[in-house]
Amino acid sequence: MFRSQIPESLWQNEKLLLPPALVGALREELQGRALYAEACVEDKPDSELFGGKDAEAALSHFTHRFKTSAARVEFVALNPNGTFEPLATALFACFLDGSVAILDIPCGSGGGLFGLLLTLVELRRHATIARLPLEIRLLAADISAEARAIHEAMLLRIEEVLKESGINITSEYMEWNVTDPFSTAALMDRWLAFASASEEYLVFISAFSGFAASNAEAIAQAVRDITVRLHNKMFLLAWIEPIMKTSERLFSRVLGFLTSLFRGRPVTGCQPLEEEFKYRHPFTEQVLPGRARVVRFENFQD
Repeated sequence: MFRSQIPESLWQNEKLLLPPALVGALREELQGRALYAEACVEDKPDSELFGGKDAEAALSHFTHRFKTSAARVEFVALNPNGTFEPLATALFACFLDGSVAILDIPCGSGGGLFGLLLTLVELRRHATIARLPLEIRLLAADISAEARAIHEAMLLRIEEVLKESGINITSEYMEWNVTDPFSTAALMDRWLAFASASEEYLVFISAFSGFAASNAEAIAQAVRDITVRLHNKMFLLAWIEPIMKTSERLFSRVLGFLTSLFRGRPVTGCQPLEEEFKYRHPFTEQVLPGRARVVRFENFQD
């Protein structure tokens, strides 16, 4: 997307703004949980970027880092400096029209995915991209029950906005433990059964690298197992992380794994792409730093 095409509601003075509909939904959910005042204080350090299995960690992540995850994915999709080609183009092609199945893992409270979907809504509202009917079948999975509950609550707050933009979404939720291969097998059984009639399949992975410090092998194996099950599907694996040493090592390992696995097949990938940016806090005048590193792996051939 050309920078000149990005509406001022999303990009001003070299700074990213979260989609207005997402800001409203986030404010309402935080207020409903008596977390809004805490969300307006100075941002937490990167060491507290990732959530966890317990409810307290999930709530803290939602309060302080939902906006960060949303901004990171929004910046990648808008791609104002052209850094994230061809992933940005592949994402927009995936969400143009028709039916798409999304596997959101680990879904957390939904910052990454909802940042993407509400960016699409805002671009459709400004006629920057076509407003064509789109059907989404979403399976959101995470080890944290609290995170899944927040994700579902946020989805309920934005469903009507999505519908008004021509996007209909049907969702399911399940527990998923990335370190357990049987849990991953059950995840894929459920997703493929739930979204059996979809035209395209998107594996959306966001903010996993904090957990990867001591679990890189398990994550790489789980991604391999997921991708193998999509061998005869049109699929896109979009993986968006903050710039950290753990994400660099993890991406290198996973890309090597998948490239070797799919050698000789019509599947393409890209080496990690990265960029830093600035975005405005949705509730204050604070300008915050953002960091995005991505990889893409896809098969869009019949």
